[in-house]
Amino acid sequence: MFKFSIFKLRKVGNNILDLFFPKFCLGCGEEGKFVCGKCFKKIKQEELCCPVCNKVNFAGRFCKKHKKQARFDGLLFVGRFQGINKKLVHNFKYEGIKELSNLMAKVMAQVLAQNFRAEEKLVLVPVPLFFAKRLSRGFNQSEILAQKIGEILDLPVANLLLRIKATKSQTRFTKQKRLENIKKAFCLSGWGRKENLKNKTIVLVDDVYTTGATLSEAAKILKKKHPKEIWALTFCKD
Repeated sequence: MFKFSIFKLRKVGNNILDLFFPKFCLGCGEEGKFVCGKCFKKIKQEELCCPVCNKVNFAGRFCKKHKKQARFDGLLFVGRFQGINKKLVHNFKYEGIKELSNLMAKVMAQVLAQNFRAEEKLVLVPVPLFFAKRLSRGFNQSEILAQKIGEILDLPVANLLLRIKATKSQTRFTKQKRLENIKKAFCLSGWGRKENLKNKTIVLVDDVYTTGATLSEAAKILKKKHPKEIWALTFCKD
């Protein structure tokens, strides 16, 4: 009875908010939801490919040419960083509309479930933010996504990494500059040092994959724990 009453109160509160601050679809502008049913259909998984050269391989692994330089095993993503996908990321990450993470996590969970067997020992690891940036933004978008995906698929979420370097925004740099900017930005957390990752597959969770510099640096630190494999899972690939 108590839970039902709280649910009703929340529903009333949401209705009041919608009255004064109506939602409009990020895709077409229709009132009612941030993403209407028609535009939601546009958010679908694209063909997986080599993270470096985009050569389609339906598995997300690095091709033979780029495998040697890879620090993780492959990339899973939903779609390209354009159109409604780009608007979802921007409004969630920079406008603080956390409600959008529900939709993003749902489709990310579908991609992950389609590419791994249920018996795989997966551990979701969000890419951390430097404490000052997290304080300024108020949340870590990668952690929210990881937690929601974990709830959907009943998978453990572990904050195994700490960000110990205040890096500048990666968006303004070339690939080489990104590598230099993110170098030595991570270390294992206290939990990460204690956790036994042997025979487990790490899934690094982030919102967007651009050059892979951040994910590569994070994977380099996690490799010290000798996991079975390390994969990246993002909503978009630039």
